[in-house]
Amino acid sequence: MFKKPKEKLTGKKKYDMITETAYGILEIVALPVIYFLVRDVIALRKNLMELNPTYEFPQISDLKVVPFFLVAVLVFRFITIAIFTKLGSIIMADKYKHPKTPGDTELAKVLPKKIGYRFYKLIMYIGMCTYSYLVLKDKDYFPRTLGGKGNLYNMYKAGYPNSYYFKRDNAFDTFYLFALATSISDFIGLLMEYGNQSDFMNMVLHHTCEMSLIVFSYLTNYSPVGSIVLYLHNISDIPNHFTKLFLRIEIPEIFTNIAGITFMISFLYFRNFVFIQILSAIYYGIYWKWSWVTTSLVLFLVFLFIMNF
Repeated sequence: MFKKPKEKLTGKKKYDMITETAYGILEIVALPVIYFLVRDVIALRKNLMELNPTYEFPQISDLKVVPFFLVAVLVFRFITIAIFTKLGSIIMADKYKHPKTPGDTELAKVLPKKIGYRFYKLIMYIGMCTYSYLVLKDKDYFPRTLGGKGNLYNMYKAGYPNSYYFKRDNAFDTFYLFALATSISDFIGLLMEYGNQSDFMNMVLHHTCEMSLIVFSYLTNYSPVGSIVLYLHNISDIPNHFTKLFLRIEIPEIFTNIAGITFMISFLYFRNFVFIQILSAIYYGIYWKWSWVTTSLVLFLVFLFIMNF
C-alpha cells in the first residue's frame, strides 16, 4: 500500500493556510481577551473621568452618529458604483471588450462593476485623506514623516494621566467616527462578496481588527495614535486602487507601471516604516500603566502590522 505523498504548500495555498490558522487562533483567544479588555476599559474610563471631571471624555453615546454616517456612505457607495460601472464598460481594456480566453471572458462579466468600485474607493480615500490631513496637520504629534510638524512621542509626553486629556474638537471626532462608518461599510461590502474574493479570510481579519481598534481607541482616548494609523492606511490605499484600476482599463502601460511602483513604495513606507515608528512611540511612551487596554492596543497594532507585511 502506497502512502500518498504530502502536498507541498506553495504560493496562495500556503498564504491561505497561514491566514486561516491566524483566524482560528484569533477566535480561540477572542472571548477571554474581550472580557478582560472590556473590564479594564470600563475601569480606565471611570478612573480618568474621576481624575479630571471637567474634561469632556468620549462617551458611548457619541457613537450614535455612526449609523447616520454609515447610511450616507452606503448610499454614496451604491450611487457612485452604479455611475462608474456604466463608464467601466466603455473604458475597460480592449482585450476584455473582445475576450479571446475563458479567463478574460469571465472577468469581462464583472469588470465594469470592479472598475466602478475602484472609482468609489479612490473618491473616498482622496476625500478622507484630504479632510483628515487638514484636521491633523497642526497637531503636535502629527509627524514630519507624514507631512506634519510634530513628533509621535508627543502623544505621551505629558505622562499619566494628562496624556489622555488631549484637546479634541468636532472636526476630529467627525473624522474618527466617519472612519468607523467607512470601515463598517467596507465590512458589509466584503460579506456581500463572500465566495468571490480570493483573500476573503484575510480581509475579514483586517476589517475586524480595524473596527475594534477604532472603537476601543476612541472610547479610551487613544485616538491620537488611532488617527495616525487611519491616515497612513488610507493614503497608502490611493496608489493601490489606481494600480488596480489602470490594470483593467485602456491606458498607456507607462501609467500602470508608475502607479504600481508608487503603490509598492507607499505601502512599504506608510504601512511598514511609519507603522514601526508608531509601535515604537507607543511602547516607549506608555511606560506608566501597562494594562489589558494598553497591551491589547499594542497586540492589535502588531497583528495589523503583520497582516500588512
